[in-house]
Amino acid sequence: MSVCEILEHAKLLKPYDQLQLLEKLKILIHNIEEGLSQHSIIELRGLGKLIWQDKDAQKYVEQEHRGVEN
Repeated sequence: MSVCEILEHAKLLKPYDQLQLLEKLKILIHNIEEGLSQHSIIELRGLGKLIWQDKDAQKYVEQEHRGVEN
Protein backbone atom coordinates (compact mmCIF):
# COMPACT_ATOMS: atom_id res chain seq x y z
CA MET A 1 0.00 0.00 0.00
CA SER A 2 1.38 3.41 -0.94
CA VAL A 3 1.55 6.49 1.24
CA CYS A 4 -1.08 8.16 -0.96
CA GLU A 5 -3.44 5.22 -0.47
CA ILE A 6 -2.91 5.31 3.27
CA LEU A 7 -3.57 9.04 3.31
CA GLU A 8 -6.81 8.57 1.40
CA HIS A 9 -7.92 6.01 3.97
CA ALA A 10 -6.87 8.31 6.80
CA LYS A 11 -9.05 11.09 5.37
CA LEU A 12 -12.07 8.82 5.87
CA LEU A 13 -11.39 8.50 9.60
CA LYS A 14 -13.12 10.61 12.21
CA PRO A 15 -10.94 13.46 13.55
CA TYR A 16 -10.35 11.64 16.85
CA ASP A 17 -9.19 8.53 15.00
CA GLN A 18 -6.93 10.67 12.79
CA LEU A 19 -5.32 12.07 15.93
CA GLN A 20 -4.83 8.55 17.28
CA LEU A 21 -3.22 7.51 14.01
CA LEU A 22 -0.93 10.55 14.13
CA GLU A 23 0.12 9.73 17.69
CA LYS A 24 0.85 6.10 16.81
CA LEU A 25 2.91 7.21 13.80
CA LYS A 26 4.81 9.64 16.00
CA ILE A 27 5.64 6.85 18.44
CA LEU A 28 6.66 4.54 15.59
CA ILE A 29 8.99 7.14 14.10
CA HIS A 30 10.44 8.02 17.50
CA ASN A 31 11.22 4.34 18.15
CA ILE A 32 12.88 4.00 14.76
CA GLU A 33 14.99 7.12 15.38
CA GLU A 34 15.99 5.85 18.81
CA GLY A 35 17.26 2.67 17.19
CA LEU A 36 19.28 4.66 14.67
CA SER A 37 20.81 7.08 17.15
CA GLN A 38 22.86 4.65 19.19
CA HIS A 39 26.00 6.70 18.58
CA SER A 40 27.43 9.39 20.78
CA ILE A 41 28.46 12.83 19.57
CA ILE A 42 31.77 12.16 21.30
CA GLU A 43 32.56 9.62 18.56
CA LEU A 44 33.09 12.59 16.21
CA ARG A 45 35.93 13.96 18.34
CA GLY A 46 39.04 14.60 16.27
CA LEU A 47 37.29 13.87 12.98
CA GLY A 48 38.51 17.03 11.25
CA LYS A 49 41.90 17.12 12.93
CA LEU A 50 43.91 16.53 9.75
CA ILE A 51 41.96 19.14 7.80
CA TRP A 52 42.76 21.86 10.36
CA GLN A 53 46.30 20.70 11.08
CA ASP A 54 48.06 23.49 9.16
CA LYS A 55 45.29 26.10 9.35
CA ASP A 56 45.03 29.17 11.55
CA ALA A 57 41.46 29.00 12.88
CA GLN A 58 41.23 32.70 13.67
CA LYS A 59 42.47 33.65 10.20
CA TYR A 60 39.90 31.29 8.66
CA VAL A 61 37.05 32.84 10.67
CA GLU A 62 38.14 36.35 9.68
CA GLN A 63 38.18 35.33 6.00
CA GLU A 64 34.72 33.82 6.33
CA HIS A 65 33.40 37.01 7.94
CA ARG A 66 34.84 39.11 5.14
CA GLY A 67 33.20 36.79 2.59
CA VAL A 68 29.80 37.15 4.24
CA GLU A 69 30.08 40.94 4.42
CA ASN A 70 30.78 41.27 0.69
